[in-house]
Amino acid sequence: MKPPIIVDDHGDVCIFETLEKAEGGIETYDIRDNACVIYDSEGRLLNGEIEGSLKWGRVVLKPAEESPAHVPELRRVLIGSLIHYGEIESDLQECTLADLVEKRLQVEKKWKTRKRWFSWLRRPTKE
Repeated sequence: MKPPIIVDDHGDVCIFETLEKAEGGIETYDIRDNACVIYDSEGRLLNGEIEGSLKWGRVVLKPAEESPAHVPELRRVLIGSLIHYGEIESDLQECTLADLVEKRLQVEKKWKTRKRWFSWLRRPTKE
């Protein structure tokens, strides 16, 4: 299993820099309901398991296959996500999988920074 870890929840894509962050960021209910498809950065499908109770348990990710067999699907997921954030599809088609993963990781980092910045703007001012 090679991070980053990519989670596709019906087109809503999240990318986690580490396995630990992915296991902490995926909800047990999503694993129970098979609500998302999880890949490593090489296109290897991952299975999520719940350790403990549904409410208080934690998610553990394990490879579902020895070698990456889902590269085309992961490419499609990443390209769709990058288009959503304004990238041009024709520019992405020539990218390697590693390039797509890196581009999406940079988008995730930029978006998290913006979300914090925008929340700061909404703080009530003292009068």
